[in-house]
Amino acid sequence: MSEDPEKITTAKSHDEMDEEISEDPPAQEVEAKNFDQMMENLEIAGDDDVDMEEQYIDVDMDGTMGKNAKIRDGGDKEQKQMESIDITNDSIHAFLGHDDEPVYSVAFNPAFSSTTHLQVLSGGGDDCAYLWEVAIPVKKEEDEDQEEAEEEEPIEMKSEATDAISQENNTKGDDDVATNPNATTTITTGKENEENGHLKEYTHKFANHKDTIVAVQYSKSHNHEYFAVASMDNSISIYHKNELYERLEGPGAEVEWIDWHPKGLLLLCGARDNTVWLWQIHTQPKKQQKSKILQVFGGHLAPVICGAFTKSGKNCYTGSEDGSLFFWDCNTGKAIHHFSAKSKLFHQSVVTTCDDQYNHPIIATGGDDHKIILLNYKSGSIIKCIFEHKDAVECVAFGSDNTLSSRYLLSASLDGLLNIYDVEKNGMIRSQCPHDNGVIVARWFNTQPLIATGDMSGIISIWDARIGTSARRFRGHLETVQSLDISLDDKWLVSGSDDGSALVFPMHL
Repeated sequence: MSEDPEKITTAKSHDEMDEEISEDPPAQEVEAKNFDQMMENLEIAGDDDVDMEEQYIDVDMDGTMGKNAKIRDGGDKEQKQMESIDITNDSIHAFLGHDDEPVYSVAFNPAFSSTTHLQVLSGGGDDCAYLWEVAIPVKKEEDEDQEEAEEEEPIEMKSEATDAISQENNTKGDDDVATNPNATTTITTGKENEENGHLKEYTHKFANHKDTIVAVQYSKSHNHEYFAVASMDNSISIYHKNELYERLEGPGAEVEWIDWHPKGLLLLCGARDNTVWLWQIHTQPKKQQKSKILQVFGGHLAPVICGAFTKSGKNCYTGSEDGSLFFWDCNTGKAIHHFSAKSKLFHQSVVTTCDDQYNHPIIATGGDDHKIILLNYKSGSIIKCIFEHKDAVECVAFGSDNTLSSRYLLSASLDGLLNIYDVEKNGMIRSQCPHDNGVIVARWFNTQPLIATGDMSGIISIWDARIGTSARRFRGHLETVQSLDISLDDKWLVSGSDDGSALVFPMHL
């Protein structure tokens, strides 16, 4: 149901928006006069048709940080020399380059192809982003034989990992690697030592911003060659093949989040000045030519703190601290649907998180009011209100497409619960997975029905969504886990924390 009809202009019909076209975008850029023409140039497939009479619910998802976890602005930072640190934990690598400031966003480089290394992008409270590499541990032959045997067996419950213990080594010198005889790995913490061939702590440092980095994200198209770095200094830097490509400015206040289009070089962001911005990034910029601002969406009455493109790329949706959610026409910049606190069925306070389902016109939202709302964005109706949490909901996310988890929705809350719902059974709760502390972030695996969570104690847990049990727990962080990413092959997980570290964990060893 649409709220404030006088403020809303109905967009083109969905039949026009759902015109079928092929998937592969052209390698070269073609100028577009509007969003519809640009979408045709990108050759994006339209939304799948949904027969509303066959809806299976009769009554009533990021390069991110906990919405209720306050960002600590570094301010004047004391310059510190990197030290060698002994860390006993479950990770294979610890990146400590963010000057002890919180790491708010991490992302694996999906375009980095190597059998010996991983590449990770991270951003944090030191106002910098870093690109760094992780050496993949070399397995012994007997370990490989054991892994092959385990792959034939179902997921087994594993015991909780050893408690994380960290202590500083007072010795400051030229040693670039800290080794703990009780640890499972040697952790690289310093610069490259050409004599023994250790990796550099980072390969690139991106210091183009003057305030906290809140999000880093690789493009979902164009071979993932582009990435964006969003800052609280009201700007976003675009990089191509690790070189600064362009700096986007426009928002009048801090950028809260970013999202790349699923099929083209379009970037969406929400800001604390109540606006939402949509840019088209030029793939072959001419001299003095800048990327094109396609839309500035206005309608929210408070900071816009969550949002994304729909999985099809046809529309976008945004949630705000004013308790509202807009579903937007990207071509006209006008709202198709508007949900607000004026409806008692909707959120009565901050909308903290949102996500949409693959292949169905469903959006899930979570809020400070402890509620989860399921919406149908074609009919503009509220499908269901879910009351299963006792504190703010920090994350909602639908399962990955074409996997066993695609029918499931997860929610993570400061009440310490990860809940899993079966959307095909009227949003019925399937499992409740308790944590000892509030859960800030949760991520589905890409190809398996597994979920990773990070909580306020620094523990990362892996859950089997089919049965709602803990498969593994990883220790290493000493403070709140703010961000998670999982490699495309589901073999590695990287996490960022308030303790200033980014850790890489093996998911398959």
